[in-house]
Amino acid sequence: MVLFLNSVHGQGLESGTDDRALENRLNARLEGEMHVDGRDLVHTITQISARLAVPFGLEVIKNQEMLVPFSRTWFNATVRQVIDDVVGAYPAYSAQYGDGVIEIKPARAVFAGKGTSILDMHIEAFTVRNEIVASVSRRLHRLAERVFAHEKMPEPGGEAGSLAIGAGGSTRVTFALRPGPIRAALNALAMEANQVWVVAYPEEPETVNGYLETAYVNTNNRVSKELQPVWLTLPFGIEIMGRAR
Repeated sequence: MVLFLNSVHGQGLESGTDDRALENRLNARLEGEMHVDGRDLVHTITQISARLAVPFGLEVIKNQEMLVPFSRTWFNATVRQVIDDVVGAYPAYSAQYGDGVIEIKPARAVFAGKGTSILDMHIEAFTVRNEIVASVSRRLHRLAERVFAHEKMPEPGGEAGSLAIGAGGSTRVTFALRPGPIRAALNALAMEANQVWVVAYPEEPETVNGYLETAYVNTNNRVSKELQPVWLTLPFGIEIMGRAR
């Protein structure tokens, strides 16, 4: 599948087409019953993504506030009602709508003064032409890893490689971004490929060159500096193996 982007995403967005499409989807009413049993915030969002057909970005801290289970049944609810109910069950988090994506992130600046998120790292104009999702995520990772002063990027493979470069099968995307944060690039990728991206941080992260270290979502193993940063991209409805902890 090839998806073409007509507007330009990121800083300097000239068209509200993507946000209008998102607003229309948020107001859409789901037919019949919808039930979700989530182990935690991340698992809940990956469960509902396919049914809601909305791209998400998740920025989470691995602590007890995100590990609360969520169970609920809705009848003929709007997409917005479902999202509001889920986010409302996690008081430490809030939802932000923009770039055609729903970002769920900590409601307050938890790490203010401690370091910068890799999501806010500035990159130059970024163009994607008919590339598979994994290739795009790999290119973004190569840009991001520079701030951690790596000598060599590890070859993809195993848990670390798959988390760093994401998933998406043979889905191909095309889009163009003006200079801006990596966050905008992941949002564009999520929107065009129907994906959910996840960036997690330890409860007490260290910093490398001013940037906060990232964490694996579903294991307590610490991410070595050689593998930093890591993020996860998942197609709609694909759940993370294991439990965030």
